[in-house]
Amino acid sequence: MKAIIVLAMSLVAVNSFAAEKMLPTQCTAIAEQCKTAGFMPGDHKKTGKGLWVDCVQAVAKGKPVTGVTATKADAEACVAAHKETKKDHATH
Repeated sequence: MKAIIVLAMSLVAVNSFAAEKMLPTQCTAIAEQCKTAGFMPGDHKKTGKGLWVDCVQAVAKGKPVTGVTATKADAEACVAAHKETKKDHATH
């Protein structure tokens, strides 16, 4: 049983690491600010504090987000880079 728990925890850690590596460089700083402010990937429906929907996109739309000092331009650059990354992955 312990081995299964350790394996599961390892897989979650590897998956989280892989997701972080896929972030465009324009998103690194704003993602860290959002995480520090309590926003996490996948938490939009659970807590209303999803990293992408409730933080990055909100800042890109000019909405203030408590604890995040990134500018609207920073967030817009992240959103644009993210769209380009998704487009590149879809064509491969």
